[in-house]
Amino acid sequence: MNASSRRIKKIETHLKTRDIECEEAKTEEYLILRDNPKDVIPEFLMSGIKIIELGTKDAIKFMKNYGSLTAMLSRKAEPPEVGQFVRITGGDYKDLRLKGIVKSVGNKTCGVETMVWGNLVKVNVGFNDIEIVGGNDL
Repeated sequence: MNASSRRIKKIETHLKTRDIECEEAKTEEYLILRDNPKDVIPEFLMSGIKIIELGTKDAIKFMKNYGSLTAMLSRKAEPPEVGQFVRITGGDYKDLRLKGIVKSVGNKTCGVETMVWGNLVKVNVGFNDIEIVGGNDL
């Protein structure tokens, strides 16, 4: 999406408070979202925004030109520690917006205990598919 840098900052703040993934571009007038912005951003923030839908090839080219692709690819996920609270942001469980506690750590994955439909469940996720969060509310 493309808008003034001030509008982009407001939208980014809104998305972060709702745990919706977005990627900053090198320039302040762009924000990269995986989801359709019309589904996740309220109408009052949508005025003055230009939505640019890109196919995979064009999206990679765009991210390469605006500097975020290199940053995304060069990020090496640090292993979490047992007992840390995490949010699952990728992999098979990304759409469930799960939060949990790291119970075990392997070479590239960790076991996360989370609450699903009122039951404690342990799922294995890759280090790149989690982000460490504060707090202990599942």
